[in-house]
Amino acid sequence: MENHVSIFNDVLGPVMRGPSSSHTAASARIGSLAAELLGEEIKSVLVEFTPDGSLATTYDGQGSDIGLATGLMGMEASSSKMKDSLSLIKARGIELTFEIRDYPATHPNTYRLTLKSVNGKRLEITAISTGGGMVKITRLNGFDVDVQGGYFEFFLFVKGLSSDAVKAIPGEISKKFNSLAIEVIKISENEDVTLINVKTSKAISKGTREAISSGFHSAEVLYSLPVLPVLSGTKCTVPFTTAADLIRSLPGKDTQLWEMAVMYESRRGNFSEKEVWKLAAGIHKVMRESVITGLKGTTYKDRILGRQSHLIGKAVTAGRLLDSPLINNLIQNTMAVMESKSSFQEIVAAPTAGSCAVIPGALTACADSLDLPEEEGIRAVLSAGMIGVLIATQSTFSAEVAGCQAECGAASAMAAAGIVQLLGGNALEAVSAASFALQNMLGLICDPVANRVEVPCLGKNILGAVNGLTSANITMAGVDTVIPLDEVIKAMDSVGGSLPRELRCTGCGGLSVTDTAREIERKLNPCK
Repeated sequence: MENHVSIFNDVLGPVMRGPSSSHTAASARIGSLAAELLGEEIKSVLVEFTPDGSLATTYDGQGSDIGLATGLMGMEASSSKMKDSLSLIKARGIELTFEIRDYPATHPNTYRLTLKSVNGKRLEITAISTGGGMVKITRLNGFDVDVQGGYFEFFLFVKGLSSDAVKAIPGEISKKFNSLAIEVIKISENEDVTLINVKTSKAISKGTREAISSGFHSAEVLYSLPVLPVLSGTKCTVPFTTAADLIRSLPGKDTQLWEMAVMYESRRGNFSEKEVWKLAAGIHKVMRESVITGLKGTTYKDRILGRQSHLIGKAVTAGRLLDSPLINNLIQNTMAVMESKSSFQEIVAAPTAGSCAVIPGALTACADSLDLPEEEGIRAVLSAGMIGVLIATQSTFSAEVAGCQAECGAASAMAAAGIVQLLGGNALEAVSAASFALQNMLGLICDPVANRVEVPCLGKNILGAVNGLTSANITMAGVDTVIPLDEVIKAMDSVGGSLPRELRCTGCGGLSVTDTAREIERKLNPCK
Protein backbone atom coordinates (compact mmCIF):
# COMPACT_ATOMS: atom_id res chain seq x y z
CA MET A 1 0.00 0.00 0.00
CA GLU A 2 1.52 3.30 -1.10
CA ASN A 3 1.39 6.39 1.09
CA HIS A 4 2.78 9.35 -0.81
CA VAL A 5 5.22 11.57 1.06
CA SER A 6 3.60 14.60 2.68
CA ILE A 7 5.39 17.87 3.44
CA PHE A 8 3.78 18.06 6.89
CA ASN A 9 3.95 14.36 7.77
CA ASP A 10 7.34 13.27 6.52
CA VAL A 11 9.37 16.45 6.04
CA LEU A 12 8.38 19.49 8.13
CA GLY A 13 7.39 17.75 11.33
CA PRO A 14 6.53 16.52 13.74
CA VAL A 15 6.40 19.48 16.07
CA MET A 16 8.03 17.87 19.07
CA ARG A 17 10.29 17.99 22.09
CA GLY A 18 13.32 15.88 22.82
CA PRO A 19 16.64 14.95 21.26
CA SER A 20 15.61 12.73 18.36
CA SER A 21 12.68 12.46 15.97
CA SER A 22 13.43 8.84 15.02
CA HIS A 23 13.73 7.95 18.71
CA THR A 24 11.70 10.35 20.86
CA ALA A 25 8.89 11.50 18.54
CA ALA A 26 8.55 8.17 16.74
CA SER A 27 8.38 6.21 19.98
CA ALA A 28 5.68 8.59 21.25
CA ARG A 29 3.63 7.80 18.15
CA ILE A 30 4.26 4.07 18.55
CA GLY A 31 3.22 4.27 22.20
CA SER A 32 0.08 6.22 21.31
CA LEU A 33 -0.98 3.73 18.62
CA ALA A 34 -0.26 0.78 20.93
CA ALA A 35 -2.31 2.26 23.79
CA GLU A 36 -5.26 2.98 21.51
CA LEU A 37 -5.18 -0.50 20.01
CA LEU A 38 -5.15 -2.06 23.48
CA GLY A 39 -8.20 0.04 24.24
CA GLU A 40 -8.12 -0.60 27.99
CA GLU A 41 -6.30 0.73 31.03
CA ILE A 42 -2.67 -0.36 30.80
CA LYS A 43 -1.15 -2.49 33.56
CA SER A 44 2.28 -3.25 32.06
CA VAL A 45 4.34 -2.79 28.91
CA LEU A 46 7.41 -4.83 27.98
CA VAL A 47 9.59 -3.22 25.31
CA GLU A 48 12.23 -5.35 23.59
CA PHE A 49 15.13 -4.21 21.40
CA THR A 50 17.48 -6.42 19.41
CA PRO A 51 21.16 -6.32 20.47
CA ASP A 52 22.39 -5.50 16.97
CA GLY A 53 19.90 -2.67 16.33
CA SER A 54 20.43 1.01 17.04
CA LEU A 55 17.99 1.18 19.94
CA ALA A 56 19.74 -1.25 22.29
CA THR A 57 22.45 1.30 23.06
CA THR A 58 20.54 4.54 22.49
CA TYR A 59 16.97 4.12 23.73
CA ASP A 60 17.65 5.80 27.08
CA GLY A 61 20.07 8.45 25.77
CA GLN A 62 17.99 9.62 22.82
CA GLY A 63 14.64 9.44 24.54
CA SER A 64 12.92 6.33 23.17
CA ASP A 65 11.95 5.45 26.73
CA ILE A 66 10.65 8.96 27.38
CA GLY A 67 8.76 9.03 24.09
CA LEU A 68 7.12 5.65 24.65
CA ALA A 69 5.98 6.65 28.13
CA THR A 70 4.55 9.87 26.67
CA GLY A 71 2.58 8.09 23.96
CA LEU A 72 1.37 5.30 26.23
CA MET A 73 -0.20 7.94 28.46
CA GLY A 74 -1.95 9.53 25.49
CA MET A 75 0.19 12.67 25.30
CA GLU A 76 1.57 14.31 22.15
CA ALA A 77 5.26 14.46 21.29
CA SER A 78 5.02 18.23 21.74
CA SER A 79 3.73 17.97 25.33
CA SER A 80 5.59 20.07 27.88
CA LYS A 81 5.23 17.10 30.28
CA MET A 82 7.28 14.81 28.05
CA LYS A 83 10.54 15.24 29.95
CA ASP A 84 8.82 13.95 33.11
CA SER A 85 6.98 11.09 31.40
CA LEU A 86 8.94 8.25 33.03
CA SER A 87 8.05 9.43 36.52
CA LEU A 88 4.48 10.22 35.46
CA ILE A 89 3.85 6.77 34.00
CA LYS A 90 5.26 5.17 37.13
CA ALA A 91 2.94 7.30 39.26
CA ARG A 92 0.01 5.96 37.23
CA GLY A 93 0.97 2.45 38.28
CA ILE A 94 2.02 1.32 34.80
CA GLU A 95 5.03 -1.01 34.79
CA LEU A 96 7.26 -0.06 31.82
CA THR A 97 10.16 -2.47 31.29
CA PHE A 98 12.94 -2.47 28.69
CA GLU A 99 14.90 -5.57 27.68
CA ILE A 100 17.54 -6.38 25.09
CA ARG A 101 16.56 -9.65 23.42
CA ASP A 102 17.41 -11.28 20.11
CA TYR A 103 14.49 -11.70 17.70
CA PRO A 104 14.06 -11.39 13.91
CA ALA A 105 14.27 -7.71 12.89
CA THR A 106 14.99 -6.25 9.46
CA HIS A 107 15.26 -2.60 10.52
CA PRO A 108 17.72 -1.05 13.02
CA ASN A 109 14.93 0.94 14.71
CA THR A 110 12.66 -1.96 15.65
CA TYR A 111 10.40 -1.98 18.71
CA ARG A 112 8.59 -5.08 20.02
CA LEU A 113 5.92 -4.26 22.60
CA THR A 114 3.82 -6.55 24.76
CA LEU A 115 1.01 -4.69 26.53
CA LYS A 116 -1.26 -6.06 29.24
CA SER A 117 -4.36 -4.33 30.56
CA VAL A 118 -5.72 -4.33 34.10
CA ASN A 119 -8.48 -6.63 32.80
CA GLY A 120 -6.02 -9.18 31.45
CA LYS A 121 -6.15 -8.20 27.76
CA ARG A 122 -2.86 -8.76 25.92
CA LEU A 123 -1.52 -7.01 22.81
CA GLU A 124 1.68 -7.74 20.90
CA ILE A 125 2.99 -5.35 18.26
CA THR A 126 6.20 -4.91 16.31
CA ALA A 127 6.88 -1.41 15.00
CA ILE A 128 9.71 0.45 13.30
CA SER A 129 10.80 4.05 13.25
CA THR A 130 11.52 4.86 9.62
CA GLY A 131 13.11 8.30 10.16
CA GLY A 132 12.01 11.84 10.90
CA GLY A 133 9.31 10.73 13.34
CA MET A 134 7.53 8.46 10.85
CA VAL A 135 6.55 4.99 12.05
CA LYS A 136 5.07 1.72 10.86
CA ILE A 137 3.46 -1.09 12.83
CA THR A 138 4.44 -4.24 10.95
CA ARG A 139 3.05 -7.00 13.22
CA LEU A 140 -0.11 -7.11 15.32
CA ASN A 141 -0.93 -10.15 17.46
CA GLY A 142 0.91 -12.47 15.08
CA PHE A 143 -0.37 -10.93 11.82
CA ASP A 144 1.56 -8.87 9.28
CA VAL A 145 0.01 -5.39 9.09
CA ASP A 146 0.84 -1.95 7.69
CA VAL A 147 -0.17 0.83 10.07
CA GLN A 148 1.60 4.14 9.39
CA GLY A 149 -0.65 6.50 11.33
CA GLY A 150 -2.45 8.15 8.42
CA TYR A 151 -5.78 6.32 8.73
CA PHE A 152 -8.43 5.44 11.24
CA GLU A 153 -7.64 1.73 11.66
CA PHE A 154 -10.25 -0.91 12.55
CA PHE A 155 -9.23 -4.55 13.11
CA LEU A 156 -11.45 -7.62 13.52
CA PHE A 157 -10.09 -11.05 14.36
CA VAL A 158 -12.57 -13.66 13.13
CA LYS A 159 -12.41 -17.45 13.57
CA GLY A 160 -13.70 -20.24 11.37
CA LEU A 161 -14.48 -18.44 8.11
CA SER A 162 -14.61 -20.48 4.90
CA SER A 163 -12.50 -19.43 1.92
CA ASP A 164 -15.62 -18.20 0.11
CA ALA A 165 -16.64 -16.14 3.14
CA VAL A 166 -13.19 -14.56 3.31
CA LYS A 167 -13.35 -13.58 -0.37
CA ALA A 168 -16.74 -11.95 0.17
CA ILE A 169 -15.63 -9.77 3.11
CA PRO A 170 -14.58 -6.58 1.22
CA GLY A 171 -17.78 -6.43 -0.81
CA GLU A 172 -19.95 -7.21 2.18
CA ILE A 173 -18.44 -4.46 4.33
CA SER A 174 -18.46 -1.90 1.53
CA LYS A 175 -22.10 -2.62 0.74
CA LYS A 176 -23.38 -2.52 4.32
CA PHE A 177 -21.30 0.41 5.48
CA ASN A 178 -20.88 2.56 2.36
CA SER A 179 -21.07 5.78 4.42
CA LEU A 180 -17.77 5.01 6.19
CA ALA A 181 -15.47 6.58 3.59
CA ILE A 182 -13.61 3.24 3.44
CA GLU A 183 -10.23 3.60 1.80
CA VAL A 184 -8.75 0.10 2.11
CA ILE A 185 -9.91 -3.30 3.32
CA LYS A 186 -7.06 -5.76 3.92
CA ILE A 187 -7.57 -9.44 4.67
CA SER A 188 -4.92 -11.65 6.30
CA GLU A 189 -5.20 -15.31 7.33
CA ASN A 190 -3.28 -17.19 10.00
CA GLU A 191 -4.39 -20.78 10.51
CA ASP A 192 -8.12 -20.61 11.41
CA VAL A 193 -8.12 -16.87 12.23
CA THR A 194 -8.84 -14.14 9.67
CA LEU A 195 -7.79 -10.54 10.29
CA ILE A 196 -9.97 -7.89 8.69
CA ASN A 197 -8.35 -4.44 8.59
CA VAL A 198 -10.63 -1.55 7.55
CA LYS A 199 -8.81 1.73 6.87
CA THR A 200 -10.91 4.88 6.67
CA SER A 201 -10.30 8.60 6.27
CA LYS A 202 -13.06 9.45 8.74
CA ALA A 203 -13.71 8.25 12.28
CA ILE A 204 -15.83 5.11 12.75
CA SER A 205 -18.35 5.49 15.54
CA LYS A 206 -18.46 2.96 18.35
CA GLY A 207 -21.93 1.88 17.24
CA THR A 208 -20.77 1.21 13.70
CA ARG A 209 -17.73 -0.71 14.95
CA GLU A 210 -20.00 -2.85 17.10
CA ALA A 211 -22.35 -3.46 14.16
CA ILE A 212 -19.49 -4.64 11.93
CA SER A 213 -18.10 -6.78 14.73
CA SER A 214 -21.41 -8.49 15.48
CA GLY A 215 -21.96 -9.10 11.78
CA PHE A 216 -18.79 -11.16 11.60
CA HIS A 217 -18.97 -12.65 15.11
CA SER A 218 -15.41 -11.42 15.65
CA ALA A 219 -13.38 -12.79 18.54
CA GLU A 220 -11.55 -9.48 19.04
CA VAL A 221 -11.87 -5.87 17.87
CA LEU A 222 -9.13 -3.21 17.86
CA TYR A 223 -9.29 0.44 16.79
CA SER A 224 -6.83 3.34 16.54
CA LEU A 225 -6.89 6.99 15.50
CA PRO A 226 -4.44 8.65 13.08
CA VAL A 227 -1.28 10.16 14.57
CA LEU A 228 -0.26 12.17 11.48
CA PRO A 229 -1.47 15.72 10.71
CA VAL A 230 -2.24 14.92 7.05
CA LEU A 231 -4.42 11.85 6.49
CA SER A 232 -3.94 9.25 3.79
CA GLY A 233 -6.54 8.15 1.28
CA THR A 234 -7.10 6.70 -2.16
CA LYS A 235 -8.17 10.14 -3.39
CA CYS A 236 -4.80 11.59 -2.39
CA THR A 237 -2.55 11.92 -5.44
CA VAL A 238 0.68 13.73 -6.21
CA PRO A 239 1.63 15.59 -9.40
CA PHE A 240 5.30 14.54 -9.34
CA THR A 241 7.79 12.54 -7.27
CA THR A 242 11.15 13.54 -8.75
CA ALA A 243 12.94 16.80 -9.42
CA ALA A 244 12.93 16.03 -13.15
CA ASP A 245 9.15 15.59 -13.14
CA LEU A 246 8.72 18.76 -11.06
CA ILE A 247 10.75 20.77 -13.55
CA ARG A 248 8.75 19.36 -16.46
CA SER A 249 5.56 20.34 -14.61
CA LEU A 250 6.52 24.00 -14.17
CA PRO A 251 3.83 26.28 -15.65
CA GLY A 252 6.48 28.86 -16.56
CA LYS A 253 10.15 29.67 -16.13
CA ASP A 254 9.39 32.22 -13.40
CA THR A 255 7.34 29.80 -11.29
CA GLN A 256 8.68 29.62 -7.76
CA LEU A 257 9.20 26.45 -5.76
CA TRP A 258 6.74 27.38 -3.01
CA GLU A 259 3.97 27.43 -5.62
CA MET A 260 4.83 23.87 -6.65
CA ALA A 261 4.89 22.88 -2.97
CA VAL A 262 1.36 24.22 -2.45
CA MET A 263 0.16 22.38 -5.57
CA TYR A 264 1.81 19.15 -4.43
CA GLU A 265 0.55 19.17 -0.84
CA SER A 266 -3.02 20.20 -1.67
CA ARG A 267 -3.31 17.16 -3.92
CA ARG A 268 -1.47 14.89 -1.48
CA GLY A 269 -3.68 15.93 1.41
CA ASN A 270 -6.82 16.29 -0.70
CA PHE A 271 -7.49 19.71 0.82
CA SER A 272 -7.36 23.36 -0.19
CA GLU A 273 -4.30 25.45 -0.92
CA LYS A 274 -5.45 27.75 1.88
CA GLU A 275 -5.12 24.84 4.31
CA VAL A 276 -1.59 24.14 3.03
CA TRP A 277 -0.63 27.75 3.72
CA LYS A 278 -2.14 27.55 7.20
CA LEU A 279 -0.09 24.46 8.07
CA ALA A 280 3.08 26.06 6.69
CA ALA A 281 2.44 29.23 8.70
CA GLY A 282 2.18 27.12 11.86
CA ILE A 283 5.48 25.40 11.13
CA HIS A 284 7.17 28.75 10.40
CA LYS A 285 5.90 30.13 13.71
CA VAL A 286 7.31 27.23 15.75
CA MET A 287 10.64 27.47 13.91
CA ARG A 288 11.04 31.16 14.64
CA GLU A 289 9.97 30.71 18.27
CA SER A 290 12.55 27.94 18.72
CA VAL A 291 15.22 30.48 17.74
CA ILE A 292 13.86 33.07 20.17
CA THR A 293 13.59 30.53 23.00
CA GLY A 294 17.16 29.40 22.52
CA LEU A 295 18.53 32.93 22.42
CA LYS A 296 16.76 33.75 25.69
CA GLY A 297 18.68 30.93 27.35
CA THR A 298 17.77 27.34 28.21
CA THR A 299 18.65 24.97 31.01
CA TYR A 300 18.48 21.18 31.24
CA LYS A 301 20.50 18.91 33.48
CA ASP A 302 20.95 15.86 31.26
CA ARG A 303 22.89 17.37 28.36
CA ILE A 304 26.51 17.90 27.38
CA LEU A 305 26.44 21.51 26.23
CA GLY A 306 25.00 24.39 28.21
CA ARG A 307 23.90 27.73 26.85
CA GLN A 308 26.39 28.99 24.23
CA SER A 309 24.48 30.76 21.44
CA HIS A 310 24.77 34.11 23.25
CA LEU A 311 28.57 33.88 23.00
CA ILE A 312 28.44 34.76 19.30
CA GLY A 313 26.88 38.16 19.97
CA LYS A 314 29.33 38.83 22.79
CA ALA A 315 32.28 37.99 20.55
CA VAL A 316 30.94 40.26 17.80
CA THR A 317 30.61 43.15 20.27
CA ALA A 318 34.15 42.51 21.51
CA GLY A 319 35.51 42.60 17.96
CA ARG A 320 36.80 39.03 18.15
CA LEU A 321 35.04 37.79 15.00
CA LEU A 322 35.35 38.62 11.32
CA ASP A 323 32.86 41.22 10.13
CA SER A 324 30.25 38.84 8.69
CA PRO A 325 26.90 39.82 10.24
CA LEU A 326 24.78 37.36 8.23
CA ILE A 327 27.06 34.38 8.85
CA ASN A 328 27.38 35.23 12.54
CA ASN A 329 23.60 35.57 12.96
CA LEU A 330 23.08 32.34 11.06
CA ILE A 331 25.48 30.51 13.38
CA GLN A 332 23.89 32.07 16.45
CA ASN A 333 20.35 31.18 15.38
CA THR A 334 21.34 27.63 14.51
CA MET A 335 22.97 27.18 17.91
CA ALA A 336 19.87 28.59 19.59
CA VAL A 337 17.58 25.99 18.01
CA MET A 338 19.93 23.17 19.00
CA GLU A 339 19.82 24.46 22.56
CA SER A 340 16.03 24.54 22.46
CA LYS A 341 15.98 20.95 21.26
CA SER A 342 18.41 19.71 23.91
CA SER A 343 16.36 21.28 26.72
CA PHE A 344 13.02 19.73 25.65
CA GLN A 345 11.65 22.96 24.22
CA GLU A 346 9.32 22.85 21.23
CA ILE A 347 11.01 22.46 17.85
CA VAL A 348 10.15 21.24 14.35
CA ALA A 349 11.85 18.06 13.16
CA ALA A 350 12.83 19.41 9.74
CA PRO A 351 13.45 16.89 8.45
CA THR A 352 14.66 15.33 11.75
CA ALA A 353 15.31 16.50 15.30
CA GLY A 354 19.01 15.79 14.85
CA SER A 355 19.07 18.29 11.96
CA CYS A 356 16.30 20.57 13.23
CA ALA A 357 18.43 23.72 13.48
CA VAL A 358 19.69 23.93 9.89
CA ILE A 359 16.54 25.28 8.24
CA PRO A 360 15.27 27.69 10.95
CA GLY A 361 18.82 28.86 11.69
CA ALA A 362 19.51 29.68 8.05
CA LEU A 363 16.08 30.98 7.02
CA THR A 364 15.50 33.27 10.00
CA ALA A 365 18.96 34.84 9.68
CA CYS A 366 18.57 35.39 5.94
CA ALA A 367 15.00 36.70 6.19
CA ASP A 368 16.03 39.16 8.93
CA SER A 369 19.05 40.26 6.91
CA LEU A 370 16.78 41.00 3.95
CA ASP A 371 14.11 42.54 6.24
CA LEU A 372 11.42 40.35 4.71
CA PRO A 373 7.83 39.99 5.98
CA GLU A 374 6.47 36.80 7.54
CA GLU A 375 4.78 35.63 4.35
CA GLU A 376 8.17 35.40 2.60
CA GLY A 377 9.42 33.22 5.43
CA ILE A 378 6.42 30.92 4.99
CA ARG A 379 7.14 30.65 1.27
CA ALA A 380 10.73 29.73 2.07
CA VAL A 381 9.55 27.02 4.47
CA LEU A 382 7.30 25.58 1.75
CA SER A 383 10.18 25.60 -0.74
CA ALA A 384 12.38 23.76 1.74
CA GLY A 385 9.59 21.26 2.31
CA MET A 386 9.28 20.55 -1.40
CA ILE A 387 12.95 19.56 -1.63
CA GLY A 388 12.45 17.32 1.39
CA VAL A 389 9.61 15.53 -0.39
CA LEU A 390 11.90 14.74 -3.33
CA ILE A 391 14.57 13.36 -0.98
CA ALA A 392 12.18 11.33 1.17
CA THR A 393 10.45 9.84 -1.88
CA GLN A 394 13.71 8.59 -3.37
CA SER A 395 15.76 7.90 -0.24
CA THR A 396 15.51 8.38 3.54
CA PHE A 397 15.99 10.82 6.42
CA SER A 398 17.14 8.05 8.77
CA ALA A 399 20.75 8.30 9.93
CA GLU A 400 20.55 4.68 11.05
CA VAL A 401 19.97 3.76 7.41
CA ALA A 402 22.15 6.28 5.54
CA GLY A 403 24.23 8.30 8.02
CA CYS A 404 23.99 11.98 8.89
CA GLN A 405 24.13 12.94 5.21
CA ALA A 406 20.47 11.90 5.20
CA GLU A 407 19.73 14.29 8.08
CA CYS A 408 21.99 17.35 8.06
CA GLY A 409 22.76 16.84 4.37
CA ALA A 410 19.08 16.76 3.47
CA ALA A 411 18.37 19.74 5.74
CA SER A 412 21.16 21.71 4.07
CA ALA A 413 19.66 21.04 0.64
CA MET A 414 16.25 22.13 1.90
CA ALA A 415 17.72 25.30 3.45
CA ALA A 416 19.48 26.16 0.19
CA ALA A 417 16.17 26.03 -1.68
CA GLY A 418 14.51 28.13 1.01
CA ILE A 419 17.19 30.79 0.78
CA VAL A 420 16.84 30.93 -3.01
CA GLN A 421 13.14 31.54 -2.40
CA LEU A 422 13.96 34.42 -0.03
CA LEU A 423 16.16 35.88 -2.74
CA GLY A 424 13.30 35.74 -5.24
CA GLY A 425 14.74 32.89 -7.28
CA ASN A 426 12.66 30.55 -9.41
CA ALA A 427 11.95 26.84 -8.89
CA LEU A 428 14.75 25.66 -11.17
CA GLU A 429 17.28 27.78 -9.27
CA ALA A 430 16.00 26.45 -5.94
CA VAL A 431 16.32 22.83 -7.10
CA SER A 432 19.83 23.53 -8.42
CA ALA A 433 20.91 25.06 -5.11
CA ALA A 434 19.58 22.03 -3.27
CA SER A 435 21.59 19.76 -5.54
CA PHE A 436 24.80 21.68 -4.90
CA ALA A 437 24.24 21.69 -1.13
CA LEU A 438 23.60 17.94 -0.97
CA GLN A 439 26.64 17.21 -3.11
CA ASN A 440 28.80 18.94 -0.51
CA MET A 441 27.44 16.80 2.36
CA LEU A 442 27.76 13.30 0.91
CA GLY A 443 29.39 10.77 3.22
CA LEU A 444 28.56 12.54 6.50
CA ILE A 445 28.49 9.94 9.28
CA CYS A 446 26.31 9.68 12.39
CA ASP A 447 28.38 9.66 15.60
CA PRO A 448 26.76 11.62 18.47
CA VAL A 449 28.72 11.59 21.71
CA ALA A 450 26.97 9.87 24.65
CA ASN A 451 23.82 9.53 22.49
CA ARG A 452 22.80 13.09 23.29
CA VAL A 453 22.52 14.47 19.71
CA GLU A 454 24.61 17.50 20.69
CA VAL A 455 28.25 16.75 19.83
CA PRO A 456 29.21 16.83 16.96
CA CYS A 457 25.61 17.44 15.87
CA LEU A 458 25.83 21.15 16.74
CA GLY A 459 28.74 21.63 14.36
CA LYS A 460 27.06 19.59 11.64
CA ASN A 461 23.92 21.71 11.88
CA ILE A 462 26.02 24.89 11.60
CA LEU A 463 27.88 23.35 8.66
CA GLY A 464 24.57 22.50 6.99
CA ALA A 465 23.19 26.01 7.49
CA VAL A 466 26.30 27.77 6.14
CA ASN A 467 26.52 25.30 3.25
CA GLY A 468 22.89 26.05 2.41
CA LEU A 469 23.66 29.77 2.27
CA THR A 470 26.76 29.43 0.09
CA SER A 471 25.00 26.95 -2.22
CA ALA A 472 22.11 29.38 -2.68
CA ASN A 473 24.48 32.27 -3.37
CA ILE A 474 26.59 30.53 -5.99
CA THR A 475 23.47 29.21 -7.72
CA MET A 476 21.95 32.68 -7.87
CA ALA A 477 25.27 33.89 -9.29
CA GLY A 478 24.86 31.43 -12.15
CA VAL A 479 27.40 28.79 -11.14
CA ASP A 480 26.74 25.42 -12.81
CA THR A 481 25.52 22.72 -10.40
CA VAL A 482 26.44 20.02 -12.98
CA ILE A 483 24.79 17.00 -11.31
CA PRO A 484 20.93 17.03 -11.25
CA LEU A 485 19.27 16.72 -7.86
CA ASP A 486 17.70 13.32 -8.54
CA GLU A 487 21.11 11.85 -9.32
CA VAL A 488 22.59 13.37 -6.17
CA ILE A 489 19.78 11.85 -4.08
CA LYS A 490 20.45 8.45 -5.62
CA ALA A 491 24.16 8.88 -4.93
CA MET A 492 23.40 9.75 -1.30
CA ASP A 493 21.27 6.64 -0.97
CA SER A 494 24.03 4.50 -2.45
CA VAL A 495 26.70 6.04 -0.21
CA GLY A 496 24.46 5.45 2.81
CA GLY A 497 24.17 1.77 1.99
CA SER A 498 27.95 1.57 1.59
CA LEU A 499 28.73 3.12 4.98
CA PRO A 500 29.71 0.59 7.65
CA ARG A 501 27.01 0.04 10.25
CA GLU A 502 29.21 1.68 12.90
CA LEU A 503 29.16 4.95 10.92
CA ARG A 504 25.43 5.10 10.29
CA CYS A 505 24.17 3.58 13.51
CA THR A 506 23.86 6.20 16.21
CA GLY A 507 26.63 6.05 18.80
CA CYS A 508 28.61 3.11 17.38
CA GLY A 509 31.59 4.75 15.66
CA GLY A 510 33.44 7.95 14.80
CA LEU A 511 33.66 10.53 17.58
CA SER A 512 31.17 8.64 19.73
CA VAL A 513 33.74 5.99 20.64
CA THR A 514 36.70 8.27 21.42
CA ASP A 515 38.19 8.25 24.93
CA THR A 516 36.72 11.65 25.73
CA ALA A 517 33.29 10.58 24.48
CA ARG A 518 33.41 7.47 26.66
CA GLU A 519 34.31 9.56 29.68
CA ILE A 520 31.44 12.00 29.02
CA GLU A 521 29.07 9.05 28.71
CA ARG A 522 30.27 7.62 32.03
CA LYS A 523 29.67 10.94 33.77
CA LEU A 524 26.17 11.29 32.30
CA ASN A 525 25.29 7.65 33.00
CA PRO A 526 27.21 6.69 36.16
CA CYS A 527 25.02 3.63 36.78
CA LYS A 528 25.86 1.97 33.47
